[in-house]
Amino acid sequence: MGQSFWSRGPSLSTNFTANDFPTLRLRADAEHKYAHVLQATIELTQLLHNVHDTLYASKERRTQMVRRGDYNRYLDDFRHSMSAWKDRWDGLETSPKLHCTMHIFKEYVRLYANSFSFQSLLSRAAHHSRPAGENRATTSGPKRAPSLFPRGIMSTAEGAYVLEAVDAARAILTIVVQTISQAQIRYMPFRFYMYVSLSTIRIVSGNG
Repeated sequence: MGQSFWSRGPSLSTNFTANDFPTLRLRADAEHKYAHVLQATIELTQLLHNVHDTLYASKERRTQMVRRGDYNRYLDDFRHSMSAWKDRWDGLETSPKLHCTMHIFKEYVRLYANSFSFQSLLSRAAHHSRPAGENRATTSGPKRAPSLFPRGIMSTAEGAYVLEAVDAARAILTIVVQTISQAQIRYMPFRFYMYVSLSTIRIVSGNG
């Protein structure tokens, strides 16, 4: 997009649509609707850019939002925007390669946004588990960390966002399993997506 960071969206004065890419438009019955896929991808990139700049812009801002616990308004707005994207583009007919690429990107953006709530929960749990003046050197052997969800995920204020992050992680793994490795996986950074997805699921399930 001509910006300095990989997740940046278009400049503020632009609003690209499929009509802006006439050379990518093929006949109506073509398998690849490149112009529409590009527009959908640009909109996803814009979502990712806004999530990054709002939730992950700096460590100081992230710590402040975690402490205040008021980031739910941003996540709710993101869910609304993602729902609008799905209504617009989930039914787009594309080739298997383009479908796989676009939808794994969609699920990663959803995971990236909702994981902020999960990360906040972990940060607060780590802070509360270290009482002031505790000397770790005097502890006798490692202690098993208490469960983050002793009464279930939905008993926490972050429950809905954590479950959505897990759902996005599972969706990424499902896409990976259902793809044809020689035709599709070699063109995509699946190892990164799988690592993030597996880490999220393992931590929530208490196995990591």
